[in-house]
Amino acid sequence: MINKSKIVYYIQRCVELLFNPYSLYIKYQGGIADLYIRLNKPWFYRLKIDTLFDIGGNIGLFSKTIRLMLPEVKIYAFEPLPDCYLNMNMHMDGDGKYEGFNCGLGEKLEILFIEKSIHSPSSSFLKMGPIHRDAFPQTSQSQRLEVPVKRLDDLAKNFHLGQNIMIKVDVQGFEDKVIKGGMETFKKAKLIIIELSYRELYIGQPLFDDVYQQLVKIGFEFHGVMAQMPDPDTLDILDADCIFIRK
Repeated sequence: MINKSKIVYYIQRCVELLFNPYSLYIKYQGGIADLYIRLNKPWFYRLKIDTLFDIGGNIGLFSKTIRLMLPEVKIYAFEPLPDCYLNMNMHMDGDGKYEGFNCGLGEKLEILFIEKSIHSPSSSFLKMGPIHRDAFPQTSQSQRLEVPVKRLDDLAKNFHLGQNIMIKVDVQGFEDKVIKGGMETFKKAKLIIIELSYRELYIGQPLFDDVYQQLVKIGFEFHGVMAQMPDPDTLDILDADCIFIRK
């Protein structure tokens, strides 16, 4: 039997590639083709981003994509997992406008245990919740590691920041802590792309409305989502990559 949903998906992908042929080059160079397709829009370039904070850099795919889109942007990337940090640096090797930091970001200077998932992007300072484990059981196996956590505002004092700052946050339930420890830096940003959950994927995490209120109070407007992650079985939307732009 023909799977109509798969046919529709592949047709959509072909159309996207037709209108975004450069995305194939992005992928070949180690970036994320879908991210390029979603950001390759007039609204993004109008912001004239000159500085990127990649918080939760993992192995550097986001940073690499932005580098290929914005060749002059200064990139500061933060990744607490040692092996991912090394891969991120290798991914950005030779990039003179990139600096990587092997630490997590949070509300205060401390040493914390991180739950390193077998699927590294699912790693978190919080315990994985039953909704996450049920939806993605392949990510539930983990080991605990001690990692340093620093405040973004403390680090940013030593950076040469541009006028048009973009902050990307992908920290699996630690979003509110990152913002609290980087409040002055967030206030200077023009664009924030942040992964937020609608359901409790990690125990005790803030949900969409909690972080929405944090960002609105410091002058940002919600401008929709780039991508959403559904539960594979129920198709309920669990989280999304959300766009906030300064008023």
